[in-house]
Amino acid sequence: MAPAFIPVALPVPQKGRIKVLGEDCAEYGYVGDGQNVYHAGIGAGAPETEAIIFCYLPLKDDLFEIEIQRSDSKPQLLGAHWHAPNPSTSVGSIDFAVLAAFNYEGLRRSSKTGWGGPGYTQIWKVGPDNTLHPYFVGNDTVGHKQLQFFVHEPGGHQRRAVDVAADAGAFMVKHGPGGWKLVELLFEP
Repeated sequence: MAPAFIPVALPVPQKGRIKVLGEDCAEYGYVGDGQNVYHAGIGAGAPETEAIIFCYLPLKDDLFEIEIQRSDSKPQLLGAHWHAPNPSTSVGSIDFAVLAAFNYEGLRRSSKTGWGGPGYTQIWKVGPDNTLHPYFVGNDTVGHKQLQFFVHEPGGHQRRAVDVAADAGAFMVKHGPGGWKLVELLFEP
């Protein structure tokens, strides 16, 4: 008797836009192309018609990468580029990263921020409500630590930078009075 064939359900690629929402239900538009304060080339504030299309393959228990899909450029990945060379994720740390587009050629990743810190792209999980969750994966002693997103209220550039930190509250207190807002990134298929 031949062994029974058991079909395995493979993950289905998810494609869509990323909307930026504030804690106070404020909408900060979509993630789109355009210069922000760090010259990262992407940020919040794009109308839906100018939003970047993203694609990911959901993995149940593992962190994954999110691909930026543009018809007129090289393949890129969405990631976080840290400002500090050895970022800390401890409580009270003011180390931060910015959401950035990373070029990739095989295993190599590079962003246009010009910062001295590391950049990571395989940092993502998506919750049941389609909320994106970034994780710090810098070294094995920390494990995977969930990070927070935040933006600075006054724009002044084409796009608002979307910043990432382990302790966004400590960063916001240290770097100025007002204007900083915690945000969520929501994947819209």
